[in-house]
Amino acid sequence: MKSFVLIFLVVIATQMGLTQAGPVNATLSHDGLPYDGTLVEFKFEFDTVLKLYNLVQYETFYDRVQGKKVTQGPVTVWEGLDCLITPQSIYCSADDRPSDGVLVEYTIASDGAGTYRLDEKTTAWSRQLDKEVVQSRVVGEYLNLSTY
Repeated sequence: MKSFVLIFLVVIATQMGLTQAGPVNATLSHDGLPYDGTLVEFKFEFDTVLKLYNLVQYETFYDRVQGKKVTQGPVTVWEGLDCLITPQSIYCSADDRPSDGVLVEYTIASDGAGTYRLDEKTTAWSRQLDKEVVQSRVVGEYLNLSTY
């Protein structure tokens, strides 16, 4: 199913002229540093060995005690994602369900105000409930998107 969905998305993107040659990396970020906050970055980084993407998170804040910026990360959120990345959208998934694993999907959605929201949806089989369980959560909001 995963392969079918990705092939379908690639065909649509190709027909719309959205694909780029070679792997594309993407960063979603929210910069709260100017307001005593935190710079949060979610990066979809291409692994040239595995030919898949990893989603990693970085956080930077100003430490007033030390008097300097401190960066924490990278923290790997998920490894081994198949991704379709365009300048306007991201869709990534990893399907480990055939081996008692989880299907995870990451998508970005525009909030209409020029920023994006990063959503995570996981699907797994519950042996206790004897049914598929789907969970969704917002990973980040008010994010700026850049592809490179």
